[in-house]
Amino acid sequence: NLCLAAMFQPWLSSLATYLDVLTNFGFLLIILNGAFFLETSNNRSGMIVCSLVLVCILLVFASLSISTLAEQWIRKRRKRYDFFLTHHKQSSGSVARMMKLELQQRGLAVFLDTDDLLSLSDLFGTLTRDVEALVVVASPTVLTRKWCLGEIV
Repeated sequence: NLCLAAMFQPWLSSLATYLDVLTNFGFLLIILNGAFFLETSNNRSGMIVCSLVLVCILLVFASLSISTLAEQWIRKRRKRYDFFLTHHKQSSGSVARMMKLELQQRGLAVFLDTDDLLSLSDLFGTLTRDVEALVVVASPTVLTRKWCLGEIV
């Protein structure tokens, strides 16, 4: 149950799934530790079996935790867009649109401000935080526009 809950995440939110896994893990620890206090005739073999099961559960839990942390770290380091197309809309807007379509057909994520920008105040933050490379669609007027210059700098 513990491994299945961790792999398939049956709850709607990740937090609820993680709480479910932690709760199940806590219950298993309580049950296994309680086995040490049972009065049986074969106490030593029971302790060895419980210890081995406990170590296996701890190893599975530690490996799941490490893999989840590694996945989140890799996801954080990966940029959302491969390319940012900076262009002057009047002189090279159609060329930029065609470049975006061509790059997307090759499986690359492309940011084009007319399609992807929700707020003008987010433009420079998106460029610095979420973009791998800047592509300047050169035209005679691209360096005369303050927004294009800001994107390049």
